[in-house]
Amino acid sequence: MGFFTQQERNLLLFLIIGLIIGAAVKIFKPIHKKPEIEKQAYWEFQNKLDAIGSVPDTTQKLADDQSLKPEKKRRDFRININTASADEMVNLPRVGPVLAKRIVDYREQHGYFDSVEELIRVKGIGKKRLEKLKPFVFVGSEK
Repeated sequence: MGFFTQQERNLLLFLIIGLIIGAAVKIFKPIHKKPEIEKQAYWEFQNKLDAIGSVPDTTQKLADDQSLKPEKKRRDFRININTASADEMVNLPRVGPVLAKRIVDYREQHGYFDSVEELIRVKGIGKKRLEKLKPFVFVGSEK
């Protein structure tokens, strides 16, 4: 690296540091806005908040509206897992469309279930979920 003398290297280093400092000042200076603009923005925001506060509260009315509440799954029935469709199984607690399809697919691949406990072989059904499902499912005519 014999291209520059010691003095030239020092000058080049000084210029590079100056450029970096200048760029940093140019980048970070616009972040700090003038206080007048901040005050004006504050008061505009405050006026908007006051205007919102004067609007009547309709959230309680919406919360009481029964038509907007999601339907709960029926739980006063039992399903034969050997004959039920995926659409019927979706009504079971903790069973969505994906798990219902897995149950039907398992049944189609392996044949009818011999017992409710056999559901544990379906991907997505563990011991806890099986215990929640037991009151709502049956096999054959054991209803």
